[in-house]
Formats: sequence, structure tokens, C-alpha cells
Amino acid sequence: MDPKSSVLLPPPVIPPPTEAAAMANTSGGPNSGPSSGPSSASLATLSLSASSSLSGSSSKTDHQSPIVNARFKHYHKPTVSDSPRLVELCHRYIEEENVEALAQIARVRGLPPSYRQYAWPLLLAHHPYVLNPVVVAEFPTQPMTEDKIPYRRIRGDISRYRKRLKASAKHAASGNFHFSHQHSSASTPMSTSPTNSSSSHSLTEGCSSGTNGNGNNSNENGVDQAFSQFLQDTVDDQRYRTIEDAIVKFLDKWGHMTPYESGMAWVAFALAEWVNPVYDLDSGSSSTPPPSQASTPDLAPMSASIANFGTVFENFMLVLFHSPAPNADGPYGPCDSPITDRISQFLSMFRRLLPEISSHFDEEDVLSSIGGDEWLLWWIKWMGAKAWNSHDRARVWDMYLGWRPENLPIDSGYNLVEDDNGLGGPGLGPDPFWNLVELDSQSIVDPHTQHLFVALAMLKSRRTTLMELDQGEIREFLCRVSRSKDTESLVIEAGELWRSWKWNEEHDNER
Repeated sequence: MDPKSSVLLPPPVIPPPTEAAAMANTSGGPNSGPSSGPSSASLATLSLSASSSLSGSSSKTDHQSPIVNARFKHYHKPTVSDSPRLVELCHRYIEEENVEALAQIARVRGLPPSYRQYAWPLLLAHHPYVLNPVVVAEFPTQPMTEDKIPYRRIRGDISRYRKRLKASAKHAASGNFHFSHQHSSASTPMSTSPTNSSSSHSLTEGCSSGTNGNGNNSNENGVDQAFSQFLQDTVDDQRYRTIEDAIVKFLDKWGHMTPYESGMAWVAFALAEWVNPVYDLDSGSSSTPPPSQASTPDLAPMSASIANFGTVFENFMLVLFHSPAPNADGPYGPCDSPITDRISQFLSMFRRLLPEISSHFDEEDVLSSIGGDEWLLWWIKWMGAKAWNSHDRARVWDMYLGWRPENLPIDSGYNLVEDDNGLGGPGLGPDPFWNLVELDSQSIVDPHTQHLFVALAMLKSRRTTLMELDQGEIREFLCRVSRSKDTESLVIEAGELWRSWKWNEEHDNER
């Protein structure tokens, strides 16, 4: 990010905290099943030397640079679900297909979880990266494999995920929710928390209600449970077939640029947590929806082409893989790729903005030895798929999908959300990435740049825990991150880190 001459705006006024309930810490299932990590080369290892040059200064200078407070600050900002008016507006904007106003709510405050089933397909269908896709090969100078659609690998990844989910459900059903901090993440979509476990057995519980203790009812109950389990398995089979079809459809169209990796399957699983693959949007009903969809509101029918899970997955992948073409006059070797550049930039920011954690990682040799890049790939390349808690991940994905209108001056204070008196969103608050005055620049901080600072905020929020762990524990912890107690503060802190980075860049440029 090349700095430009700019002036800092005064900090926005953060609304005072309300008595909204704090986000509870949720326990997840154990890290069972074989790992299905990305099959790419060790991108983070390739990035380590490059990130040192990107930072442009020695370790000592980095420590002396002005940075934000080392402690993670909790703003205790209420979620969008705590505002009945914002929930009502989300409902209305979805029905009216007022995409720009819906995008503003998603970007600034996030979306009510039950509305993502409708909102994400709508936002993705109108996202600038989908309307004007720019996808480049990860390693442009390397030849592509002939096997564009590796069906066996795709089905293997899905099968391993299902086995992992069943193993976690068994632990949940037995009431064994007290795992070590490394495993208490609930980071997998369609996740393994006690709530989800009970929801997944709702059919069985429904069939067993109202029975007494006599033998006949026990036999009938056993038959009902077996039949309910059969129905549940049938729906699950349909759901995973739909996920497989979505991946195959994407590869058939884009596989010549983006070969299959296990991360694609995990992105599909993460989407399926909130956009049910077998949910019938035209009728507003679904058989045994996942827990995140259990209270999905009934809304007006949506276009089948927008609501189709294959379309939703393809559109999200176009956002995920969006990348400007590399400079034709710059060196580009066989190991260079857009994601390598992005990881290099992240590591440079990490060393500059979070020097204490970075130094601890260096002491424990977290990044530079074998296996040190796995968490970086899940965090950066796949935007938290597999590694982050599903609720945290969904909240920041709301922000990435909440694009700003094109050609809008960055300091315009745009507001498309109405309140009872007209313009001026009810408790909407400032854009998390409220910006410097750069009238000639793009009005949007692109999702990939936002995500780097969200990842830094995630690390900062776990500072106390990370500083107490050794190499193996850190890697395990970062591959399955527990749910944040205050996700809204995570988003706000990401914006603060971004502004701090811009400030450092400007002052370094003046020296």
C-alpha cells in the first residue's frame, strides 16, 4: 500500500455501550480426523525473506515505531441483532432488493445470523468482484495439471469432513464439552457445539416426545428414531452432494486458473453453515435446516439463479481469488504468486504492529520450520476457513461482502440506511475502516486488505494466551481458534491497526 499525502480525520465517536448480552465463549469438538490442509507449496516459507524487505526497517526500528496500544481493547459494542430497527431494515432491504443499503449494514454492523441465508446470495450477486471478475493463476509460470477436476480428492475431503463431524457429534452427545484450549474452537462449520449437536438430533427428539415407559411405546420410539435418522442421513447426503456439485461446477469453469485444493472444500463447508445448500428459497422452507438456519425468517421468493448454492459458491470464490494482474515489467519467478505477496505483506505488518507477539513467534521458531505455514494459509488464503470459529468468520465475511458504492469519495460520509426521520442510520456508527482524506483514491478498502488487519486483530486479541504457549501449542491453537468474546471489537480493532499502519507508512516516507 503506497502512502499518499493525507491528513488524519478525528477519531469517530463510538456509541456508548448498551446492556447487550456479551458473546459467550463456545466450546467445540476435538480436532479429530486427518488433516486436509492445502496442497500448495510452502507459501509462508517463501514469504519470510520477502516480508523483511517489505518492512523496510530493522527489528529495533520496528519496536521504536509508534504503534497502537499493545493490549486488545474491548469496546463492548452491541451486535446488529441487538437493534430491532436494524433487523427490521435488513428484512425490508432484502425483500426490496435494496442491495446498496443492505451492503452498508453488512459492512458496518454485520448481518443478523438468520438473514445470511438470503443476504449473502444477494450481496454476492451484485459484488463488484463478481460483476467484473479478475482471477489470475496462483503460479502463472508453472504448467497446469491435466486433471482439472479431481473427483476422488474432492470426495475424499468431503468424506473426511463428515467423519470428523460425526466424531465431534459423539463427543457432544456424551456431554464431553470440556476440551483443552487447543481443541475448544468450534471452528468447523456446521459445527460441533452442544447447541448444534442438539439441533442435529431435533428430529429424533421430536419423535420421542410424548412417550411413556411401557414396552410398546419403547419399540415404537426405536422405530421412529431409526426412521428419523434415515431421513436425516438422506438430507445430509443431499447436502454434501450439492456441495460437491458446486465445487465441480466452479472448477469446470475456472479450474484452468485455480486448480483444486482442500481449502475450496472448507470454504464450501463454511458457506454451507449459513447458506443451506438444500434450503428452498423460493418457498422459504427447508428440511432439517442446520442450526444457523433454524430461525431463518420467511421472506419474498428470491431468484433461483441467485439462490442456487453453486452460484453462491462460485461468486464467493471470485471474491476470494480476486487479484489484479501482476505488473508486466516486474520480475515474476516460478515461486511467485499473489497469495505469496499477500502473506509477505501480512508478516511485515505483523512484525511492525505486533512486535511482542512476533518476537515470541521468532523465539519459538513458529514460522520458519516445517509446518509453520499451515495456519497462515488457512488464515490468509482461505480467509479463516477451517481455522476460525464459524461465528467470527461469518461476521467478518459480512464486512467483506458489504462493498461500498463505486466512485464514492472516501470521506463522503455516505449513508444509504434510513431511520424513522429519513437519512441517517439508526445506531449504525462509523465504517470500521474510516479512512484518511484521499479524494483521488478508491473509496473501498478491498476485502483482502481488510482481512489482513482482521487477522492481526485476531492475533492481538489472543496475545495473553499466545505468549504462554510453545511452538507446537501455538500452531495447534492457531489452526483451531476459539470463538471471540467480543467480535465487534475485533472488527473495530482491525480498523485501528490499519490506520496505525498507514500512519507508520506516511512517517517513514517523510524521513
